[in-house]
Amino acid sequence: MAELLELEERIEKCRKILSEHPDSQIFAALAEAYRKKGELDKSFEICRGGLKNHPDYGAGHLIMAKVNFDREMYSEAEKELLLAIKADGRTRVTEQLLARIMVKKGEFREAKNIVEKLLSTDKRNPTLKSLLEEVQKGLKEEKRRGVVFTLPEAPVRGEDEPVKVEKNLPFSEVLFSLTSLPNLLAALVVGEDGLVRENRLKIDLDQENLGAIIAELFREIKAGLPRLNFGNLEQFLIEAEEFSFWTVKLKRNILLLVCRSEANLGYLKIRVDQILERLAEE
Repeated sequence: MAELLELEERIEKCRKILSEHPDSQIFAALAEAYRKKGELDKSFEICRGGLKNHPDYGAGHLIMAKVNFDREMYSEAEKELLLAIKADGRTRVTEQLLARIMVKKGEFREAKNIVEKLLSTDKRNPTLKSLLEEVQKGLKEEKRRGVVFTLPEAPVRGEDEPVKVEKNLPFSEVLFSLTSLPNLLAALVVGEDGLVRENRLKIDLDQENLGAIIAELFREIKAGLPRLNFGNLEQFLIEAEEFSFWTVKLKRNILLLVCRSEANLGYLKIRVDQILERLAEE
């Protein structure tokens, strides 16, 4: 009861400030108060309106991520969270929320990496311990079912039931499947002009610059290969300290995959080839 009264007082104060100063960033605090009160639709509308005036306000995007999470809109929550991280950097709050989003989306391996890292500096945190238990339970269930990668809203099948392979999937579903693979953090479809046509990101990336650089590298390597008589360029790999950048030539675009440095590229190549067989003609 006391908490509810406190929320009501906070809402009243924030509403008064916002009525006097419509461009105030207090909208984020007001949206958070409504979220905690359970009025998610009102919280969503207030936050959306505030972000129109303050599109680079990291705290606003963080609250919107929480609202979308509570509304069970996990992909939208992830997008807003990445915008918050881009604006203000990574924090324990953003990392914990990201792990919770990944659990809800069935991305247990990535969630496990985040939670274990957080626990390494806060070993007695009960919330993190509970989250790790949820992650481990998901991994066990995934292993029991033999899940390698999933498509959105894929039905659960019996172990002896044959899997029907759907053909001609759009980029969006193919990228979703690709980023469900272990240690694969981002998948982008880049035009030969360097513009990103479609993306699925699990980490914050400067995708505009990355797309332009990859397209330019592809052009340079493609131009140089004929002098070596190596045939046509199909793909190339750049290995950096933390990540590997794997580029695959499609018909009219370039597929860029960003992997963790410890990723098993041999395994990933097999799975990526299988998924790309489902891709619709560009």
